[in-house]
Amino acid sequence: MRVLIVDDSPQRYPVLEAYVRFLGASEVVITLEVPEDLSNFDLVCLDYHLGADTALDALERLPPERLCGPPYLVHSTAGLEATMLEDWLRKQGLQVERLPYPPLPGRHRKGRTL
Repeated sequence: MRVLIVDDSPQRYPVLEAYVRFLGASEVVITLEVPEDLSNFDLVCLDYHLGADTALDALERLPPERLCGPPYLVHSTAGLEATMLEDWLRKQGLQVERLPYPPLPGRHRKGRTL
């Protein structure tokens, strides 16, 4: 499983990478910005705040066909803003789940399809 982690906080990378590997990731790509095409990944793990931008702003700029494919895991501490991101992803017909940060042990089972 190829996983993309989009987060601008390097201190979170080890925890997030360990978590997605626990879920079954064989390859993990970490980036500070939302790339132009997300369809090459099996799971996209998003933080809401990305420096001066937000994940929601970045995703809204992408053509809808570039969003298709992977389920999304929102791992933000941003509360209401992260809920807005989740709602927007669902309105696009995408599968999304919220992951409290830091991840809570036992919330997901290894191999579970998100």
